[in-house]
Amino acid sequence: MHPAYSVILFTTFSGAGYGLLIMLALFAIIGGVPPDRWFGFFSFTLAFVMIAFGLIASTYHLGHPERALLALSQWKSSWLSREAILAIATFAPGLLFAFGWVVMGNVQGGWRVMAGMTFLLSFMTIFCTAMVYASLRPIRAWFNPHTVRVYIAYALWTGSLWLNLLTHLFDLHTPWIGVTFVIAGLLAFFFKRKYWIYIDRHPDWVTPETATGLGDLGKVRLLDAPNTQENYVQQEMGFKIARKHAEKLRRWAFTYSFLVPWCIAAFTVDSDPWLKIPGAIIAVIVMMGGVMIERWLFFAEAKHTTMLYYGAENSYSLFLQADAFSLLLRNRRRRSAECCFSGGGGAYHFGAQQPCGIPAGETAPYIRSASDCSNARPSGTCLQSCRIRFIRNPDRAGGRSPFTAQKMA
Repeated sequence: MHPAYSVILFTTFSGAGYGLLIMLALFAIIGGVPPDRWFGFFSFTLAFVMIAFGLIASTYHLGHPERALLALSQWKSSWLSREAILAIATFAPGLLFAFGWVVMGNVQGGWRVMAGMTFLLSFMTIFCTAMVYASLRPIRAWFNPHTVRVYIAYALWTGSLWLNLLTHLFDLHTPWIGVTFVIAGLLAFFFKRKYWIYIDRHPDWVTPETATGLGDLGKVRLLDAPNTQENYVQQEMGFKIARKHAEKLRRWAFTYSFLVPWCIAAFTVDSDPWLKIPGAIIAVIVMMGGVMIERWLFFAEAKHTTMLYYGAENSYSLFLQADAFSLLLRNRRRRSAECCFSGGGGAYHFGAQQPCGIPAGETAPYIRSASDCSNARPSGTCLQSCRIRFIRNPDRAGGRSPFTAQKMA
């Protein structure tokens, strides 16, 4: 799936905001933090600002943001509607809870009830956010129980680390706050690791053979591309990330969303103020950046089953499709250059030489590597501008390719 930055910001900041509300409500209920007014003011302000920022960012992912209120009408069947309703509903007890803490200086009695409702609604909102993705059966990487666990664990982890910073700033830190963020961080790491192991061990959800029911007859592959130019579905659901890049980003996500902030916060939690406060600030900044990397990867690694229609071999691994060709410019021993490009299960070649081992304009189903021509060095007669378009070939006699490629300016 295409990792839209609006959704990445939404899930990162709203998750941290609701996680912080959960932590404030939890420690108010158990009496773990005294109801200091200034601490409460800055803590609730930060939580509501992060939530509001995330919700506003999410509207930019809509095709018509002015119709965002219509998302509230399908609550009977849509997890997105339930999430939106609960996200807004949480503000009512949350603001009353904040009023009791900041203005009244009291979290007992009815204010504790508001804290309990804030805790419950915040947790339910995070659960619904996770279910928006976990309920999508066509996406194997999301349609599993680990998705919900990861979202909840990361909300608790980010919220507890923000609470750790705020209590350090106002000298209200207690050992239980340290224990909470240590456990929450370990849970986030544990569930994320289980998630990665699961999607690596269960990559194939649907194949062309199972989708068409023709698996008994042999290998099923695309005969003719359904379109000649990339469409919206392929842009949003056909995002491809190389395995080596995914592995590198996984290491970054592990390092910056968990390992570095967890170690910094844990090792400076009982230090002098000149060390623990900067340590808590650095831990929060690194953690938020790491969570954004983790969320980007969450979307980039997800493959939609609909890409089978465009020639993908399965719903997990995607190759370049016939409407997204790029030319690979090569220079052999002679000075005349040739252009090879691949996609749609085949490769094509243009030029005087034929190093691809195929006739000019014909398909070779076993060549699938391609490179962006902007990073290649053309030579000879091959043009630097190697964007191409496809037109149908009226003469298909003799097994010729159904398309003819033409260079675009």
